[in-house]
Amino acid sequence: MLKKLFEFKSSVIFLLAVGLILGLILAGNDIYNAVVFKPKTDRIPFEVIKLVLFDFGIAGIFTLLICIPYLALVRISTFLGDAVLVILCLFFIIINTALNQYYATTHVPLGNDLYGYTVEEIKVILNSSTNFDINIYLTFLAFPFSFCVLLYLVRFLGLKARFLITPMIIGFSYFLLSSFIDSNPLNNLAFFVSESLEFKGSKLKVNKTDIWNEENKYPLLKPQNFKVNLLGENLNLKGTKPNIMVIIMEGMGRDFMGEGAQYKGFTPYLDSLSKQSLYWDNFVSNAGRSFGALPSILGSAPFGQQGFLELDDIPDHLSFISLLRQNNYKTSYFEGGDSDFDKKLNYLNNEGMENIVDMSNFGNGYTKTKSNDGGFSWGYPDTEIYKKSLTLLNPSPQARLDIILTISNHEPFLIPDQDKYRKMVLPIANKNNFDSDQLDIVEEYTDIFATLKYTDDALRNFMNAYKSNPNYANTIFIITGDHRLIPVPQKNAICRYHVPLLIHSPMLKKPQLFKGISSHMDIMPTIMSMLKNNFNASLPDKIPFIGQGLSGSTTFGNNKAEIPVMRHKGTFKDIISGDFFLNGSSLFKISDNLKLTESYDGAELTKITAKYERFNKVNNYVTSQNMIMPKNMSIINNKNNILTTDDKKRIKELTVSDSNNEIFKQAKELAFNKKRADAILLCKYILKRSSGNVDTRTLKGRIHAWEGETKLAEEEFMYVINRNPTYTDSYRAAITMFWWNGEAKKAQNLAEIARKNLPEDKEFMKEINVLLAKFKK
Repeated sequence: MLKKLFEFKSSVIFLLAVGLILGLILAGNDIYNAVVFKPKTDRIPFEVIKLVLFDFGIAGIFTLLICIPYLALVRISTFLGDAVLVILCLFFIIINTALNQYYATTHVPLGNDLYGYTVEEIKVILNSSTNFDINIYLTFLAFPFSFCVLLYLVRFLGLKARFLITPMIIGFSYFLLSSFIDSNPLNNLAFFVSESLEFKGSKLKVNKTDIWNEENKYPLLKPQNFKVNLLGENLNLKGTKPNIMVIIMEGMGRDFMGEGAQYKGFTPYLDSLSKQSLYWDNFVSNAGRSFGALPSILGSAPFGQQGFLELDDIPDHLSFISLLRQNNYKTSYFEGGDSDFDKKLNYLNNEGMENIVDMSNFGNGYTKTKSNDGGFSWGYPDTEIYKKSLTLLNPSPQARLDIILTISNHEPFLIPDQDKYRKMVLPIANKNNFDSDQLDIVEEYTDIFATLKYTDDALRNFMNAYKSNPNYANTIFIITGDHRLIPVPQKNAICRYHVPLLIHSPMLKKPQLFKGISSHMDIMPTIMSMLKNNFNASLPDKIPFIGQGLSGSTTFGNNKAEIPVMRHKGTFKDIISGDFFLNGSSLFKISDNLKLTESYDGAELTKITAKYERFNKVNNYVTSQNMIMPKNMSIINNKNNILTTDDKKRIKELTVSDSNNEIFKQAKELAFNKKRADAILLCKYILKRSSGNVDTRTLKGRIHAWEGETKLAEEEFMYVINRNPTYTDSYRAAITMFWWNGEAKKAQNLAEIARKNLPEDKEFMKEINVLLAKFKK
């Protein structure tokens, strides 16, 4: 009995010792992160004390949660219990280190945005953001190693329980107190856990939305206000519908361009162009990351829970693309990267975009951005995407909608002629009289400021080149940033959304500076109003847009309804109402140049919080129940892309992994085992998440061919060949199918396309010739 009691006491002391050491290591890790990576502050000693106490509190919670399972295990085997405890602590430390390293890279803590990405997308993000840095690897080794060393030493010190438990009791008390006083977690680990729990809870709320009455069945649907025609009044429009070109610049925040920019001088062309345009300097994106740009700018659409593009089924809605196609516009989209990332390609296909150019079908004669140390490249830099678009923006009597999305101003910030642009950075900063703090930032992020100058030069060269195109004289250019780039420290909570908007055109009557607050969601209503008033465009009387049109005010203010802004996938906590900004539970007063002053007006906080909650309720309702607008208003037909409840149930039964690669392997195996209905279903599921997945589309085409559905098979094969002209397997599969069906002419035509797109692939050309020879037998 005494032996068991002694063993129990030893196990408790060991558990407390492990908890104490865990608190020390977490504190050391967080202090390192605070001192090295967070913006400079004269309150570092005070922050260190708070972090130490907070981390001991986290360790205390961990000890309480693991106590019963651990003591149960040691009754079976002391070694097993101790081993599991130590492994859990090491895992905990590695997670904390990873979260701190994420913050070090992005200057934004990782929260529930993690749940908005697939495994493949997370790999892309990590690869793009990480160059080889020995310090990163040393950090991941140092803290776990330190834990093991301290644990080894403490076992021989014979510390009494009261010495072990006292720091954790103090830390636990502080943890509870600080959590009650301040809703913002002190460290990245607590932030991630808090956001994750909130995300899981919010998913349940969607299913508990109130039933809406018949009068308010479509709460976003409202009469379009065609009386306001801001663009028609400011442009000398011609007799034919204007071409519209939307240029969305990655990471171009207002902090880096225009009057009053925090880091001015790096975008001289944009600065000068803003003075020759209609320019909104108190303008915001509706999302803090790229996922929200297209649906906000092109659709004035709600967010859903993780972003509009992440919805399982895109609800019936109206977009720039579908409406302009209805009004006889030719539509094209250009991007140097992978349009399948963030499910942009799904959206573009859904809206009926006619011509999509991205890194998959760029063609020869263009140079990709060099890879980072991890071998990753986002694709083609800005100069190349502009160069490519110039070859395809052919003069035409048919009006055009062209959308260009740039990618260079993004991690890892690798650009052509990088050394040349790096050498420009400090002279620009010195010329603009940056203070010592600004110079420190510029020196620390030299590659980013070099990239800003490069992107500005690339835009200038494109605009100058396009002036020789006959379309230029009748073109309206809409230029904006998708969000403010992330890594450079942000001066306040709203600046991640603060982006420029320029509307430039040779038809402009005179330049104009607008000071009223507007957002990406206001762009489309303004364009549609111009087309309705000046060209009698075919538009519905009621529209389901969240935006109301761009502000025409030349003095600062906001006379709109609420402007929702989503920080990242899964986190909608912010909203602009009047000249107030609700940022989570904090309220700020907004002034010109979107400066923030914290407000302690309780009545205003209550009122705006109620508006936020109302919008969030509407947002969840219309997206989860397909109630943005009546189905009979829909211009596009996407019924073939919808998964039924039975489909989703069957997919859940079939899949054992969330990875597209693993699901594809399952689909392939099912197809070869002649379980083709299930295989097609899994293919459909993958393509809803990744529309450009060429392996899946080719497999789907093969299954259709095996089932005798040759028309559907050919559609899949040709989609792949058009999207990715160098992907050989679809040529192979299509020509084989044509042989089965005796369609020699189709096979010969496809072989010619292969020869044109793969002139250097001699082995594949031999294979194609062998396949063609079979037709002669």
